[in-house]
Amino acid sequence: MRRILFPLGLALLVALPFALVEGGVRLFMAPVDALELFVTPFEQRHNKRTDAIFIGDPLVGWRLKPGVRQVWWDFTLVLTNKAGLRAEQELGPKGEGVYRIVSLGDSVTFGYRSPVVMRGPLRNPDIAQGDYPTLTARLLQDGGIDAEAFPLAVPGYSSRQGRLWYEEVAGDLDADLVTILFGWNDADLRPAPDRVTFDGDRFMTGARGMVAASQTLSHLSQWWRKRSDPPTAPPYASWVPRSTTQEYVENVMAMARLARSTGAAVVVIAPVYRDPATDPALAARMGAFRNALGERCAAEGIVYLVIPELTEGGHPANASYFDAEPIHPTIAGHRLLARRLAAFIRGTEEGK
Repeated sequence: MRRILFPLGLALLVALPFALVEGGVRLFMAPVDALELFVTPFEQRHNKRTDAIFIGDPLVGWRLKPGVRQVWWDFTLVLTNKAGLRAEQELGPKGEGVYRIVSLGDSVTFGYRSPVVMRGPLRNPDIAQGDYPTLTARLLQDGGIDAEAFPLAVPGYSSRQGRLWYEEVAGDLDADLVTILFGWNDADLRPAPDRVTFDGDRFMTGARGMVAASQTLSHLSQWWRKRSDPPTAPPYASWVPRSTTQEYVENVMAMARLARSTGAAVVVIAPVYRDPATDPALAARMGAFRNALGERCAAEGIVYLVIPELTEGGHPANASYFDAEPIHPTIAGHRLLARRLAAFIRGTEEGK
């Protein structure tokens, strides 16, 4: 009995004061959002607009907030299901005869500004969500295939974050087809590479989760960061791509192999980028990603879908397929991508 009561009493002796402090912090201090703990300005700028659709995550930094109901965010109408995916339908057991597409990606796959939506009532609710996964499913439905699409895509994600997230959930998705499209975020420059920022360490992820669950620990963590972090960002000349070409390819291949192990077919989509002139160095990194990825897909027998019009080689004729910047396709670009992807799927289905 003593062996039971002594550690129990010791635990209570520690837990009770902490609980009192925790209650006081929650009562008298402004809450610290998990986004403030896990997301720095170098990783994903956030303010009241992004707080409306993002939540902090100890593994991958940020995710889409579940249950968002038609929130206007940066000229994009966002609706999420209970799983935090930008999809109207819930991610439950797959119906009989349903062809399920799971699309891994970043803001391109998410459908950022596709279409551009102004504040106010929607003039055409049918195009409120124009991302290529949703459009692909609609094209397949029009052709008699009972298809559904779930974009596992979050703005700002690199292939490193996508890989960590997919490794968590792959076994629960029951996908028939997994598409993978990352690129620009991996090529973007940051003070530290993603292998450091998102280390994937399970112990540290658990520790960060515990900190986020406690406002006392969250305030202490925030205080320590302000005390220890440099007041200014490192000089831009020292910034590095979030992923090297090798890391990028390995992340995509790891996702592809994992998808295959669940019984899903895989299509890797070549990174999209508009032109070589806006940022020549970035365009060169995108080209290196695309070429290296194509070679690995060929070596491993994985379908590699290149949309020439959505690459630098299609410039300047591809201007209508991109937004005001060279990263994000317009709804016309998403429709093009959906047509090419649907054509491949129909060919696969016909070949069965």
